Amino acid sequence: MNVSTELLIAVQSKQDRVRNLCILAHVDHGKTTLSDHLIGSNGLIHPRMQGELRYLDSREDEQARGITMKASAISLLYVPGAATRPEGPKSLPDATKLADGYLINLIDSPGHVDFCSEVSTAARLSDGALVVVDAVEGVCIQTHAVLRQAYEEKVKPVLVINKLDRLILELRLTPEEAYGRLRDIVTHANMVLSAFASERYLREADAVLAMDQARAEQLAEREEEEAGGEGGDDGGGGGGGGGTGPSGCEDDEADAFDPVLGSVAFGSAADGWAFRLDQFAEMYAEKLKCKSEALVRGLWGDWAFSPKDKRVVRASRRGGTGGGKLKPMFVQFALEPIWKAYSVCDPGEDVGGVLGAIVRSRGLGALVPNKALEHPDPRQALRSVLRAWLPLSEAVLGMAAAQLPSPPTAAPVRASRLLGGPPGSPPPPGLPERAAKELARLEGCVARSDASPPAPLLIYVSKMVAVPRGLLPRVPGEGAATHGSHVYQDHDEVFLGFGRVFSGMAQPGQRVHVLSGAYNPAVPAAQRQTAVLGAVYMMMGRALERVERVPAGNVLAIAGLDAVVLKSATLSSSPACRPLAPLMFQAAAIVMVAVEPAHPSDLPALLRGLQLLNRADPFVE
Repeated sequence: MNVSTELLIAVQSKQDRVRNLCILAHVDHGKTTLSDHLIGSNGLIHPRMQGELRYLDSREDEQARGITMKASAISLLYVPGAATRPEGPKSLPDATKLADGYLINLIDSPGHVDFCSEVSTAARLSDGALVVVDAVEGVCIQTHAVLRQAYEEKVKPVLVINKLDRLILELRLTPEEAYGRLRDIVTHANMVLSAFASERYLREADAVLAMDQARAEQLAEREEEEAGGEGGDDGGGGGGGGGTGPSGCEDDEADAFDPVLGSVAFGSAADGWAFRLDQFAEMYAEKLKCKSEALVRGLWGDWAFSPKDKRVVRASRRGGTGGGKLKPMFVQFALEPIWKAYSVCDPGEDVGGVLGAIVRSRGLGALVPNKALEHPDPRQALRSVLRAWLPLSEAVLGMAAAQLPSPPTAAPVRASRLLGGPPGSPPPPGLPERAAKELARLEGCVARSDASPPAPLLIYVSKMVAVPRGLLPRVPGEGAATHGSHVYQDHDEVFLGFGRVFSGMAQPGQRVHVLSGAYNPAVPAAQRQTAVLGAVYMMMGRALERVERVPAGNVLAIAGLDAVVLKSATLSSSPACRPLAPLMFQAAAIVMVAVEPAHPSDLPALLRGLQLLNRADPFVE
């Protein structure tokens, strides 16, 4: 491992350097393969196994079926530029990693519609999302669903167009044809998000108009009663729309996915490479004697580089006397070199000559040994070169660090969704003044992701996760309740709460109020239990790392909650707290099944199994 757990824990407290993100996609679009390469950047997977190990698919049935069924999380460290160094991140001193590094809390989620409840739990704990789209299949039905999930949870998405190798090796598209395909995918994804914004605007506008109509009707009835049945000017509308449109509507004119702004990456997770436009702009800026900031704007759209004029012109312009139409710069500078590299997969190509030229021209000699170029499989030799030239982790994690918000930046945007209304909303009727002030203080801390010691604690547990008891790190002398189950101490697995700290600092031994979704702070005796936090863990995929504290803005696993949390819950240090909004699911359970034991004596075991199923799957009722 290139990064120590102590270093990851140290970065947790630097909120501006934390990114909580989930990977969302249609089934088989490459989420788990992509995550393998991101995990490999921290030295947790051998380079030869990246993309094949499926590290976050820790269940036997996930590995056997080749699909992700449960959301799982891992914490990674991203240091800009480290992936392009010969020794990777381990060549950097810890002081540099701590100063320049970003903590990436990565949550992989299923793509199959049958497991969409796992997407809901992942999106709730995230501030950003990597939306992965297959370059051949494009935006599919489940892509629509996960984009809606991100939109409703106010999670900022960025786009990763995956499997460009299929455009080259399967469809045999030319670079120009592939460019058209990629533009269509970006446009389609933007149209989907724009449609969601339009739906929301119309829904809120209808609500405003309905409210105005109701007011007008009430006023008309009152005037009729006062005038003895004579009609009058309704004067309705009051403070309804006012021409301002629905309240809280954001500016949705700008495209969410714009390659020029760096919110789109292109690549192949199977071959371990990816790029953003700014990377190619930096490569060519010195050669073309221009600024990379100016060049990146020409790398997408109808722009070409004129060799005659040495400047950027419209691609429709002719390339000189008798010349044809100029190629778009994205085709000429980005796609054609990659297509040239993939030509080594064709029979009869000079593998060493083609790839050797790329290594020399890009200065990759220290990263690609001659032995790699002599590999008997041209595809393996190609991967060695492309992974050194365009490392996937650098492109994708760099995009996440630059484009996705930190917890303090995301908190004001997401607060209205999490709290069920804007911070500072009127307290519930009947709430004492002192409790109302405490409620306002707590919601204000959530809206700014306050991790200071005086801040009240608020954690949202999105699901309960079954973990083998033997995987829990233990400290001699501690009881079973500290590490896991109060209820199932005789089982090989224990349940941990998978959640996120939205305010304050989570530490073992803290007493918290466990609030159900129906809890009302004005009636604190109902729908509320108390519990003491057991051990808290940093989730590392299949492993767990024991930590002393977890500040606001980070995800965690908590022991000792299985007696008080069935599926999800809000944990607060104060009873003057509204529970966070319930999860939004893409679908509802529609199949009802009756079960009974074959032998009546097995009824207790059946009931216990049904209880475990109910806890493990948010859809089961």
